[in-house]
Amino acid sequence: MSLYKDASLAMIPSAYKDGKLYSIRPTDGSGDFTFSRGSNLAATRVDVNGLIEKGRENLVLQSNQFDTTWGTDVSTITSGQSGYDGTSDAWLLSRTGAYGRFGQVISLNGLYTFSLYVKAGTKSFVRFGSSSGNVDAYFNLSNGEVTSSGALIIDAKTTDVGNGWYRCQMTFSATLSYLNVWVADSNGDVTGTTGTIYVQDAQLEQGLASTDYIETGASTAQAGILEDMPRLDYSGGASCPSLLLEPQRSNLFPNSEYFGSWQVFRGSLTANSITSPEGVVNAYRYEENADTGQHFVRFQSISMTSGTNYTASVFVKAGEKTSVILGTNAPSIWSASATFNLSTGEVTSGSGTIEPMENDWYRCIISGECLTTSSSAGLEITTSSGVGSSGDGLYIYGAQMEVGSYPTSYIPTYGSSVTRSNEDNVELVSMQSKGITTSGAWSLFFDISKEEDGKAEDINSVILVLNGLLNGTMISVRKYYVGYTEGTLRFYSNLDGSTIGYIETTNKKWCLVVNDKEVKIYSDGALKYTSTQINSHNGLDDIQLLNGTSERTPTNYSSVLVFPTALTQSEAIALTA
Repeated sequence: MSLYKDASLAMIPSAYKDGKLYSIRPTDGSGDFTFSRGSNLAATRVDVNGLIEKGRENLVLQSNQFDTTWGTDVSTITSGQSGYDGTSDAWLLSRTGAYGRFGQVISLNGLYTFSLYVKAGTKSFVRFGSSSGNVDAYFNLSNGEVTSSGALIIDAKTTDVGNGWYRCQMTFSATLSYLNVWVADSNGDVTGTTGTIYVQDAQLEQGLASTDYIETGASTAQAGILEDMPRLDYSGGASCPSLLLEPQRSNLFPNSEYFGSWQVFRGSLTANSITSPEGVVNAYRYEENADTGQHFVRFQSISMTSGTNYTASVFVKAGEKTSVILGTNAPSIWSASATFNLSTGEVTSGSGTIEPMENDWYRCIISGECLTTSSSAGLEITTSSGVGSSGDGLYIYGAQMEVGSYPTSYIPTYGSSVTRSNEDNVELVSMQSKGITTSGAWSLFFDISKEEDGKAEDINSVILVLNGLLNGTMISVRKYYVGYTEGTLRFYSNLDGSTIGYIETTNKKWCLVVNDKEVKIYSDGALKYTSTQINSHNGLDDIQLLNGTSERTPTNYSSVLVFPTALTQSEAIALTA
């Protein structure tokens, strides 16, 4: 819109980095917003491809400097070898005695995947893991086969990357104090005294599958959605992103993706069976057997408190089975339940919601109030009751149980509950000190939406605050959400020190126009309110984008514009139409 070029501040989510959200105007950085979330990688977003994007971290140090924090035992390691990527960054591991290896001391407890690029030298086998044998895997580098794996290995596989190189990976859930790599003579045999293999680019990460390699040095390295990175979200198939702000939430399931830690009834689970909603092959397949009775996967022993609302969700994709039931093993404790049609994307019975994702995945959601305090309630993912259809199944990924009456974005867990911090500190402080003048006359436009959760108390959710002075009175601009069956945005202000009540609209665009004599509020392409009680003011000083308390619903900001003049009525109508 041509008016954008007249704005002294324009925040339209497009560019960002950890801790900062860039404005497109001004271009000197003075209009950039600071952003703070917390110190973990719990937050995710839906990216431009419609896939869930996580924070990722390579937990090994010196991931391709194997003569530093890595130790060798009856072996040597030599740099400068031809690598899988066309560089000379690979290493030659040479065994000088029985059990020759190299490795790194590291403290692990949970779900991890270790990967390393490996090529045969004079030996064609490699062993990953610990000395115990419970966490280890053997790989044949002549054909890429996984020849054996220990009792605690969830999955092991290889990826052929060309020229004899394989990316070998093993996934495990265990407590370890080190990881080693051995030159092997054959499956199960590391007793030889000579032999070589080539190695390059080690990675250890949480989760069920290896992801794109992240180089590390003296400290771990991260990629994806970092701790304080603003989330530009494309949920719902949006072509342009919005800034997603959410309250603090915890995923109470300690293993959101590792369904091997759940109970399995009248069927079987297979890890890493299909590409998940994050675009990685790390979703499970549940397959029924022919037994009679309920066929399901269950997580039990969630602590729930009477009178508290809980929301459970899981991503599900149809296989031969096209219907799934989400419910509880203890209806007297928590009675939420619904049946979902994975072909049509509909809720066919019970009370639930279903959200489409890419590649025919759906997020199935149920909510309800806990009736009795207990530590034995949980979630069941059920495919059918009665006689099972042997070999028929569906796919599951990303289970979440959270306190609240609506779902928030997915929080991955890998062995313990994880909390995503509240996002209520997106701020542009002291606009005037940064040269963004708004004294005399100014206008503010914002495009904002809030998810409906049917909670009447959300009337009090403050999601946008503007600070300044009008006749010595602090400006407090607030936008509210209310409604049980249809979303309605409401606006409340005491710009002139008086209460004007609510202005209702389903439109998410608002424009405030302020001068020395009056304040006007536009929405729905129309003038909604006028006050003439203002004689003087000191301008707009501070903008904060807020989400509210932990019980408030997620907020999406599509744009915020500040104009150093009072827009005309026709301009304000055009902006908000």
